[in-house]
Amino acid sequence: MSISAFLDEPALSAGSRSSARRKLRLEVQGVQDGVGIAALLHDISTSGLLIESEAALAIGEPIDLELPHAGPVAAKVIWTNGRLFGCRFDTPISQAALSAAE
Repeated sequence: MSISAFLDEPALSAGSRSSARRKLRLEVQGVQDGVGIAALLHDISTSGLLIESEAALAIGEPIDLELPHAGPVAAKVIWTNGRLFGCRFDTPISQAALSAAE
């Protein structure tokens, strides 16, 4: 099975971001309260990710991810803006895990 994705070159770290972000737009499937939800992964770094979804996520809400070469990864929503959710990994992922996810 193939998944369509768009990947742009990494941008320099700006503002309060703790690491450079590579722009990534990848459609993913998730589950919230036992119901399947669609999400769009916009970017990912060693410290977190930006997702877009119709799901009602709240600041502080935990998110569990499965990433290649990292396995289960825990994150929390740290900000929201409409359908966009900024999430920080509980423990930063390695550069190798980031490369595998990209």
